Amino acid sequence: MGKLHSFRDVIQELYYNEIFDELSEFIEENPSHHESRSYLVEEPDEASFRRL
Repeated sequence: MGKLHSFRDVIQELYYNEIFDELSEFIEENPSHHESRSYLVEEPDEASFRRL
């Protein structure tokens, strides 16, 4: 483990995965608690199709 300079660094080093996992689970199970508009495109500036 590298040198930790702050309380935040210690928490991040020790609990990052646990915090991330719990937040991911909460978000997936409670989508109505969050306002997310990432799936909406109000007005596209440009659209194109590519041949595959």
